[in-house]
Amino acid sequence: MRVRMLVGFVLLGAGLLAGGCIGPSTDPRIGEFQGGSSPIQALSKVLSNNLGALNPDDIQMIMALAEEFSGQDLPDVSDALADAVIKVMQANGVTTFESLERLLIAAVEDPSVVVLPDGVEAVVMAEVQAVFEQIVDPAIRGSLQQAGRVYEI
Repeated sequence: MRVRMLVGFVLLGAGLLAGGCIGPSTDPRIGEFQGGSSPIQALSKVLSNNLGALNPDDIQMIMALAEEFSGQDLPDVSDALADAVIKVMQANGVTTFESLERLLIAAVEDPSVVVLPDGVEAVVMAEVQAVFEQIVDPAIRGSLQQAGRVYEI
């Protein structure tokens, strides 16, 4: 319950800080072809505990709001990754914060309970590789390469 309230307040604050709260998004990462979104639309779905109504553009909007609110330069969420998030949520019956919490608890005990639809793993690996390639600091890059060898990423 506290997690939902915290997420809700963060997203609400981010939405209020973002310009154009009630209109369609002007963020070029968010297109109309994946369901469309706006700060109000994405926030209302999250705050009303209606995660099952989220679409890929809502996922991108939530990340854009998180970036705006935090002041951090967060990695872009591609159309493919946003679509993969929704597919994983749907395949695992995630429609509310409670169902998300149940899935996370079950996944900690047995990761094999998480259903990954066809193509999702390839999308995630491509996105991780793209983020890795943007790291220019040789020390960080070397540490991540070592960790990848240890954990077989």
